[in-house]
Amino acid sequence: MPSSRCRRTIGVCACFGVAAFVAAFLMLTSRTARAAGTTSALSWVRLAGAESCIPVSELSTRVEKRLGRAALVSPSVAAVAIEGHVEVKASPRGFHAVLRGTRRDGSEIGVRELDTRGEDCRRMDDDLVLVIALLIDPDAVGGARPEPTPVPSPPPEPTTPWRSPPSIDTQLGVRGAFGLFPDTAAGFTLGARVGLGHFAFGLGLFSTLESEQDNPGPIQYSVTDGELSVRGRWSLSRRVEVAGEAGARFGVMSVQAPASATSHSLPLADVALGPRFLVFVAGPMFVEASGSVVVPLFRQQPQSQIGADTPAAIATRPAVGGDLGLSVGLRFAP
Repeated sequence: MPSSRCRRTIGVCACFGVAAFVAAFLMLTSRTARAAGTTSALSWVRLAGAESCIPVSELSTRVEKRLGRAALVSPSVAAVAIEGHVEVKASPRGFHAVLRGTRRDGSEIGVRELDTRGEDCRRMDDDLVLVIALLIDPDAVGGARPEPTPVPSPPPEPTTPWRSPPSIDTQLGVRGAFGLFPDTAAGFTLGARVGLGHFAFGLGLFSTLESEQDNPGPIQYSVTDGELSVRGRWSLSRRVEVAGEAGARFGVMSVQAPASATSHSLPLADVALGPRFLVFVAGPMFVEASGSVVVPLFRQQPQSQIGADTPAAIATRPAVGGDLGLSVGLRFAP
C-alpha cells in the first residue's frame, strides 16, 4: 500500500514538471517568434542642408546589426512603417530629427524627436539607430552594443588671417595734393611694389598737370616727384587688405611767368605717412584708396619775375600738407 501511494505521488510530480517545462518553452518560443516576425519598412529623408547626416543605406544596415537579424523589408509586406526626417536648426545651430512608428492597422507606436548642436550631424547616429530598433522591437535595447562613433581628427590649424603672401603690385592712379604747392594740385601716379610677408617696398612717380595762379601775378607751375616707400600690410580677408605706409619723396617744382618768359625750378624733399585701404574686385585686380600727411623737409619760397627786374614771391611751402589718392592695380603672386 505505501508503495502504491508513493508511485502515485511521483507520477503527479512528474506531470507538473512536464507541464511547467512545456509552458515555459511555449512562452519563450512565442516571444522569440514575435520578435523574429516583426518586419518594418524604413523611410528616411535628409532635408535641405542636412545632406551630411547618415544616409538611409547606412542607417538600415546599422539597425539590422543592432537587432541581429534582417528586419527591414518592402513597405507592402512590412508590419510596421517607420518614417523619419532630419533638418537643419537655425538657432541654436544644429540638427533636428523626427521618427514616427505606425502599425499596419494604422495605430501609432510612438513619435521620438532628437536634437544635436553644432555642425556635425553624425553625432546623433547612435541615437537614431537605437530609437528605430526600439520601434521595431522593444527588447532591442539588450542587443548588441552600438558601434562607437569614431573620434574626428582635429581640424587643421587655420591660416593666420592677417599674413599676406609674397607678391608684386603695379598701380596707376590719380592724386590730389593740398597745402603743399601754390594751389591745390592734381596729377597722375604710377607705382610698383614688392611684398614680403607683412611688409612691402615700393617705388612711385607723381606728376601734376600744369596749373595756373594769378596772385601776385599770372604764373604756371608743375610738379614731378619720385617716392621710395615701405608699408606694413594686413589681410582682413581674401579680398580686403589694410596697410600703413611711410615714404620719402624727392622732386622738382617748375615755375614759369608767361609775361616775362622766365622760369626756374625748385627742388622738393618731403616725408609722407598715411593709411592705405585695398579691395580686390576681380581676380588679381584691386582698387586702392590712400591718404597721407606730408611734411616738407625744407620750406622754399618760389619766386616769379612779374615785371622787369621785379621778383615776386608766389608762396611759401607750409610746415605740413596732405594728399588723397585713388588707384587701380594688379597683384602677381606665386
